[in-house]
Amino acid sequence: MSAIGVLLWVIAAYYAVGVLVAIRFVLVVAPRADPAYRGAPWRVRLLFFPGAVAVWPVTFRIARFAGKDGMGDEHES
Repeated sequence: MSAIGVLLWVIAAYYAVGVLVAIRFVLVVAPRADPAYRGAPWRVRLLFFPGAVAVWPVTFRIARFAGKDGMGDEHES
């Protein structure tokens, strides 16, 4: 396999994982973290999806550390 083929597989794997993380983030984590997002129409969620896919390591970290209130452990009331 050529270097370009390997690069394409790495990019495809990055975006495949990103799609899975973004689905959970957009449907589960973001509504918990932001009350304004809860009442947002599906079009708004659709707009958030590509960004969540592109930066999935960040959204994964947010989802991983989000508590039941959606704010995470480092948030202090």
